[in-house]
Amino acid sequence: MPPKERKIAVMGFRSVGKSSLTIQFVEGMFVDSYDPTIEDTFVTEFTSARGQVYKLHVIDTAGQVSAVSYLNLAQIVYVHT
Repeated sequence: MPPKERKIAVMGFRSVGKSSLTIQFVEGMFVDSYDPTIEDTFVTEFTSARGQVYKLHVIDTAGQVSAVSYLNLAQIVYVHT
C-alpha cells in the first residue's frame, strides 16, 4: 500500500511547547530548552495500528494565523497551557 499523505499544523501561544512536542514526535527526542520558532516544517512517516503508512508534513508554527490557510480545521493540533 502506498503511503497516504497528511498535513498537520501545530498551533498555540508562545512558549507552550509546540516545538518540543513536534520534535518528540518526529525525531524521538524531547527538547526542553527554549528557542523561539518562526516556522519549521518536518516530513516523517508514521505507521498506524492497522498497518497503514502515512507520510506526514508537520508544520510547527509560531502561532501565526497564516498557517490556517495551509490546512482545514480538522487537521490542527492546538497546544494550550
